[in-house]
Formats: sequence, structure tokens, C-alpha cells
Amino acid sequence: MFGHYQYLAAQEGLDAHRHPGSLEICFLARGEQTYRVGRQVYRLRGGDQFITFADEWHDSAGEPQQKGELYWIIVQGAPSQETLLLHPSLSRPLLRGLARLPGRHFRAAPEAVNWLAQIEAALIERKSGPGQLALSGAIHQYLLGTLHAGSRALQHTPNQRVREAMDWMEARLGEPIRIREAAEAVGWSEAHFKAAFRRETGQTPHDYLLRRKMVQASQLLAARGQSVTGVAMALGFSSSQHFATAFRKFTGHTPSEARDFP
Repeated sequence: MFGHYQYLAAQEGLDAHRHPGSLEICFLARGEQTYRVGRQVYRLRGGDQFITFADEWHDSAGEPQQKGELYWIIVQGAPSQETLLLHPSLSRPLLRGLARLPGRHFRAAPEAVNWLAQIEAALIERKSGPGQLALSGAIHQYLLGTLHAGSRALQHTPNQRVREAMDWMEARLGEPIRIREAAEAVGWSEAHFKAAFRRETGQTPHDYLLRRKMVQASQLLAARGQSVTGVAMALGFSSSQHFATAFRKFTGHTPSEARDFP
């Protein structure tokens, strides 16, 4: 099973579910997404891969599916059967290797997005002989790339200046920050900062800052100690209307609805 979405605004979060006998590989091309397996929460950034192994219950930890672009592939197959258009003698070690990866969250191979685009294009032509061959080749490249990247199990860490900028913004969530100011705080031009931030995190500095403000807003609204206008002012928004528009864009709910959640 293959899927691909490009959300321009937040969608309803994923309910707890599992894939019996199947392994799911997600690739976040851009944006940010949260997953939970058991009690462990994982936060993905653009360029990350995430795997849920067979029969594992997982959801989005009560958070919405964020705007961005994500691909997923669900692989199901018994070692004794032909799987992924491969003879069992070839598919068996590939499936076994994926199932035994030492980690579930890691940086993808640089070519991952190109392989996935090839898979999607080949699916359209899969009824023809060349289409089947193209599909098989793209799937195998992607899964082998996943196996190699996952075997390294490297957790991506943004470079030092980007991390410093993220910390600088985090400490000023209650202020009407300009991106230029964040760039100046770490000694970069605004253009250089925007390009580096997007390359390292898969999102723009503006989207990252708004998302962090929305997380803080959700916590303040859940506490029910402040009005919607009070939360808007506490997070540096010029008006409650501006705040409400941003909140709905990033969470899929209005601030008033969030206050009513149990």
C-alpha cells in the first residue's frame, strides 16, 4: 500500500491503529509530524523516516496531522511468498533486515524523495510491462536506501547556529518576533538564515515559530485560566482574530473549541 499527502493546513489527528503482519515506513518530505508508539513520542522533521513494525499500535499522540508532505508505504508479505515483485529468496532478507532495524526514527537517504516520486509515477503505468519494471526498481531502491539509513540509526541534529536560533525563539514565544531578529541573533543575514533553517529542519523559521506558539497556546487554553484574547496577547499576537486564524491553521480547531476539550 502506497500513500502520499500534501496538507496545506492541519488535519484531524491519527487515532490509535495497527497494521497486522505489516511494516509501515513513513517519509516526511517537509513540515513536522508527531507519532506515538506505546508511551514514546517521536517528533519528525522534514527529511526524517519513521517505521512502525508489525502489529504495533500507534497514533499522533493527540496532536493533529500537521501541514506538510508525507509519503507512506505499508509492506505486507510472508517470507515464503513472492513479495515486492521479488522471488522469496530475495524478498526474505530485505523484509527481515527492515524488521530488525535498530531504530525506528532516522534521517532518510538523500535520494528518498526521488525514489518515492518514481514509485508514484510508476503506479500510474503499472499495468504495462515497463511500468511494472519501473515500479519494482523504484520500490527496491527506496527500501534498500531505508535499510541502509536505518542501519546507521543516525539521529539528525541541526547545525549549531540553527539550534541557537531555535533556542532564541523558544525563549521569546511571548513576543512579536521578526525572523530578521532571529537571524541577527545568530550572526546571519535573513536570506541565509531562512535557507539554512529550511534545509536543516524541513520548515521555514516562520512556520516553526508559529508552531511553537500554537503548542504553548494549546497548553494555556487547556489550563482554562485565560481567555482567548488573553492567550493571544500572551503570545505576542496583534489581535485575537489573527491568533484564532493561526491556531486553526496549525491545529484544525478554533481556540474556543480547544478550551472545551476535556
